[in-house]
Amino acid sequence: YYYSASYTRVPKHTDWSGLTPAEKTRMAMDSSYLLELTLKRYLMNDTDLLLGEVQYSFLSAVIGGCTTSLHQWKQLLALMCNCEKALLERIQLFRNFNEVLLQQIKFSPRDYESLAGIIRDKLEVYLEILADSDVAVFSEQAKELKKAFKSRFGWKT
Repeated sequence: YYYSASYTRVPKHTDWSGLTPAEKTRMAMDSSYLLELTLKRYLMNDTDLLLGEVQYSFLSAVIGGCTTSLHQWKQLLALMCNCEKALLERIQLFRNFNEVLLQQIKFSPRDYESLAGIIRDKLEVYLEILADSDVAVFSEQAKELKKAFKSRFGWKT
């Protein structure tokens, strides 16, 4: 018996027609539009479904060794870690995402080098976005995440 998870499709920037250069730049630098599109089109605007998929894909990849799950987790992480606008509009979603991410880092095997390499660039950018947000809870969570990364993977940030 073979089981294959059915994951949410994460949209890409594909149709640039009709956009001004400023809009194209904004969309290329901030994934908030794609996050909103994903939530509305595939997840009935339910942020808990998105967080559940982040958790499931991570566990399936780390415990089950499923490469499809690892790919999905990386896509979701890339999407979530690059949302400056949505960070301020969906504060509770990102508070919860930060908690999920913190637990995932703590749960990760110390010697899981591929995981550390996969997420380093994304998380460095995300930590900057959190620090620049001027939301007090995000500043505290950014400190906790940075501490967990250093502890688990020996990063010198």
